[in-house]
Amino acid sequence: MSINLVFLGLFLAEIALVIILVSWAYYKHKSPIFDYHFHTKKKRKVYKSIVFLTYLIAVTVIIYLMFLVFNPGSFLRDEYVINEKSISKPLSSFYIDNKNILVKDQYNNENVLRITSPQAFNIVFRPETQVINKSAQLTINIFGEESEFYLDNKLIIPNLNNYELIKTYPDAYIFIRNDINTNSYEDKTISDDFIYSNFKTNKIYSFKDISNYNPDINNFNQETTNINIAFRDSLKLAIYAEDQINLDFTKQDLNWYLGQDEYTITIKNSKQEIVFNQTYLDDGEIRNTNIPGNEQIFNINIPDITPGIYTIEFQKDKFNDASDSTIKNIRINTNKLIFLDRILPWQSNTQFYIKSNGDDQIKFNYWWGDKDQVIEITGSENINVDLNKSWFEKRYDQNLTQQGDYFIKIDKGFLWVFANALSPNKENWFDIIKPISNINEAEIIVIDGNNLEIDENEFIYTMDLNLSSGDKFKLKVLEGDKYYIKEIKLIVN
Repeated sequence: MSINLVFLGLFLAEIALVIILVSWAYYKHKSPIFDYHFHTKKKRKVYKSIVFLTYLIAVTVIIYLMFLVFNPGSFLRDEYVINEKSISKPLSSFYIDNKNILVKDQYNNENVLRITSPQAFNIVFRPETQVINKSAQLTINIFGEESEFYLDNKLIIPNLNNYELIKTYPDAYIFIRNDINTNSYEDKTISDDFIYSNFKTNKIYSFKDISNYNPDINNFNQETTNINIAFRDSLKLAIYAEDQINLDFTKQDLNWYLGQDEYTITIKNSKQEIVFNQTYLDDGEIRNTNIPGNEQIFNINIPDITPGIYTIEFQKDKFNDASDSTIKNIRINTNKLIFLDRILPWQSNTQFYIKSNGDDQIKFNYWWGDKDQVIEITGSENINVDLNKSWFEKRYDQNLTQQGDYFIKIDKGFLWVFANALSPNKENWFDIIKPISNINEAEIIVIDGNNLEIDENEFIYTMDLNLSSGDKFKLKVLEGDKYYIKEIKLIVN
């Protein structure tokens, strides 16, 4: 817009100068504008016409330039289209490289191109004039259903045949699988609030980033929570905190392997921005002495934080054949914390808690020869997980099929425990939205309304990009005869 404003200013200055000169010339030479008795009536009419045209041109140029200023790119951009009409053109700057899998057809009384095969094809941009790294927008307008549509190997339109649209927001379309029984929903004005209030315990696949959502946490207080458990290997926690984060922990090297024993601590906010990162070095003994090193006690304090969910990751060193340090005596100033993904308790007699939605799993893997044991699970179900010697170095998957509380008691310990989330105690638990990565397991699908517009079985996908001559975009459908191209448009600014 600033360049257009400069041009507008120059044009206005030039036009003003022309008008002044013309007026001065007319006045100097007794123009009929100022002296109607000097010239004949015919000459006066000619001069009036010239002046009128001058002003008309000036006004037209001003309107044109103002339109350019307030609609940047309207006349300065190039537009390329692929549709049922353009597909037959022999020469084009924007084309499909394999027209054999496209057939002219009609869908909803629209002229379309039916995609007949799951074979991938490219849309290609080769303009007559060289284009290098220009901003552009690609829009794909298609009809269809009951299959998946990919752009550059990325799923952009899922198969929604087994899902029902239950809520629409400007930034999201929310679908629920047909076999999920939910009688009513708590209505919210914001999409993330609606998802969290109604489906935080469901399996959610989201095209929209919902990982940075900060919910209201019930029963939160800043009392210090002591985690009296030692952990080996990497460890990841999620906490809810306000005002500040104050974290104490003890690092102790095992010294079983040659090499430095380090931990890197990374703390991120809900927007995945790093608010703290530091590496805590070896205790000074890098040999494999098999003698535990001295305990190293550390404190981390982060003041003036924004209230919300933070992740704390203890990342093990990369210098050894296996993890060679432990983290223990964790103390943190919040009563809301959970462990994420997996933990390796490095001691006996530990207990954990899970709040299940009735479709969760907890998994165990013991790999130390004498650590066969029975895991006792109580609460909504009473289960004994018998990790006998036949399960040595094998993963045991246990389904949690009831909604409610599960208490896990581990006697011997020294084994891997896998779960989406675990907490030390029930009062430490809080629900977080943790989207799944496999869409085939999704109970809820969230479509990003900023990229994809949906109107029943019509989809309009829009993507901003930087474009150069010769760029290609690969399109692919999972099944043929399921999708129909109405139009593919490329706008280059």
